[in-house]
Amino acid sequence: MDYNYESLLDERFQMFCQSLLLRTYPGLQALPTRMPDGGRDAVLIRPDKATVVFQVKYARDPAKVENVAKWVITNLEAEIPKIISLREAGTLVEEYVFITNVKGSSHPGTGTIDVVQQYLDEHMPVPAHCWWRDDLDRRLDGEFDLKLRYPDLMSGTDAFRLIWTLLGNSEDRRRRENALRAYMGHYYEQESKINSSKLDSCQARCLTCL
Repeated sequence: MDYNYESLLDERFQMFCQSLLLRTYPGLQALPTRMPDGGRDAVLIRPDKATVVFQVKYARDPAKVENVAKWVITNLEAEIPKIISLREAGTLVEEYVFITNVKGSSHPGTGTIDVVQQYLDEHMPVPAHCWWRDDLDRRLDGEFDLKLRYPDLMSGTDAFRLIWTLLGNSEDRRRRENALRAYMGHYYEQESKINSSKLDSCQARCLTCL
């Protein structure tokens, strides 16, 4: 599932990322939007005072980013001095996480994920990594209550689940749920038949060409 993060725009996307982070880091401190943050959109301060810094960068139209690795690295170049300043001011920065709605590519050594990670390893003064669009997608898949908070991110499957939830625990709910299940079963059966028919047709055309 690919979620429409762009519908949130930049400020709500940052708030969404903070909410998603809280699922993994319950002690997270979410910093306000639209304010100077010193390179921190959220921080996790551990009992030993070691700090994990999270920075969110939003692309309004990721599909139009021609060179994804360059776009991410350009943003990181502006953030590295801020992390250095935090450390010089006495903050024990233990880890840095850069979060974005752009999609990475996984080609070994040359894909954007590996290229950006290599840049982080060579230039960021602390252990660092990037959460790409797919990282957000997989973390969001099972967070139905968070999708209710950001309904623009709901999928068709989520909508059906919401309908079932709103029906309540009654005989009417069971009847409607059975009807929905029957409809979905019929829909997928018809789709399978259509796809199978298209495949048979393609095979027949291929045999004619031989």
